Amino acid sequence: MKRFYLSSGAAVAALVLSSLSTANASTISIVRHNDAEVEMVGGIRDDTSTYGSDLAGARIYAHYADGTSEEIIWESHARTFVEPNGETWSTTEGGASGTDIDLSMTWDGFVVTTRNVLSYITIDLLNAGVVFDTTTTFDYDWMGNPTNGSTLGSSFGYGFEYYDEYEPLPGHTTASYYGVVNEVGEEAVGDLYTTMTVDFSGMENNGIFGDVAFRSDLDALSITDGLSQVPLPSSLSLLLLGLGGLGLRQRHLNRAKARA
Repeated sequence: MKRFYLSSGAAVAALVLSSLSTANASTISIVRHNDAEVEMVGGIRDDTSTYGSDLAGARIYAHYADGTSEEIIWESHARTFVEPNGETWSTTEGGASGTDIDLSMTWDGFVVTTRNVLSYITIDLLNAGVVFDTTTTFDYDWMGNPTNGSTLGSSFGYGFEYYDEYEPLPGHTTASYYGVVNEVGEEAVGDLYTTMTVDFSGMENNGIFGDVAFRSDLDALSITDGLSQVPLPSSLSLLLLGLGGLGLRQRHLNRAKARA
């Protein structure tokens, strides 16, 4: 399903998508944050398909409507299947399990089972060697020329969406992408990201409960540890440090006034 994107400045791109039914309305907003860059070495794997085992090491942060939260790590595991004729074959899949949440992968997305109302979830792929590919633009046109609208080797992707059987869900969902990815020596195109946070707090009951399936295109890297965060420029680091100091000084002044 194609999504139509609206650009608002170099730092953030947003999409608002609406699905209407006779009973309720479901909306999805997609926001891209381009202020924290991540460098990629080696490019995208020739087979851009991503499997459950590729996500090994990914960090999952789940936050619930009752104020509790938990962090879990995605792990790969082998499964053996037995055919009716007795022959066996194995595959390596993956998933993550916590106290109130379980995640697994279908062929192109995630299946989430919650035992507590989930308000938002963050999937951080920085340590997994996988990236979210969020735009529908192809990397090359039909003549084989770069389109400059998609990172070379990534083909095309798509942003967050529910599986058809879960859409439309009543309420609003916001999917935010962080950690924009650039190839070493190149500027970030703005299609690849390491982290996705999905905010379900705009849904009925301030979150989701039970089984929900959604997808956001994934591309596996040719080198598993091919991602590294780009340090902030020294000038920007000093600016942020100075702003932090001003904020601390202001809090001290406010406390002093309150005591007086």
